Amino acid sequence: MQPMTNSTSSTTDSSAVAIPAPRTRKPGKLAFILGWVLSALPILLIGVSNLLMVAFGVNREMSEKGMAEQGFAPETVIPVAIAGMLSAFLYAIPQTALLGTILLTGFFGGAVCVHVMSQDGMWFAPVIAGVITWLGIYLRDPRVRDLVPIRKPL
Repeated sequence: MQPMTNSTSSTTDSSAVAIPAPRTRKPGKLAFILGWVLSALPILLIGVSNLLMVAFGVNREMSEKGMAEQGFAPETVIPVAIAGMLSAFLYAIPQTALLGTILLTGFFGGAVCVHVMSQDGMWFAPVIAGVITWLGIYLRDPRVRDLVPIRKPL
């Protein structure tokens, strides 16, 4: 085990590896716009539709019937709607978009599980929604591009 060296020391440790700083660049105008267009889909689909259901009862009976068909108690509609709505709204705010993306991924993952268990063949719809969610934030947020580089910079 090598002793730790003080950063003020004049000796250098040849085994140290330099980690390059991330090359954060703003996305191009087209990528940024396309990212927001794609991001609008889960925001509207999950966030606004659940807001309308929670606040005004829009499609609540239909949602309760659908949840009951999947084996869930009808009372679970509102908590699930609130979780989806908050996740989508976190996704819409640039400062919390990554957290919202992670939460929406969990939301869509749960939907995939329900569809697979019910064997209704619609498991691919939440998968597509999850891909659109990640593609949207990838195109609009350079920090996500640094975390998930598609190709190495030259």
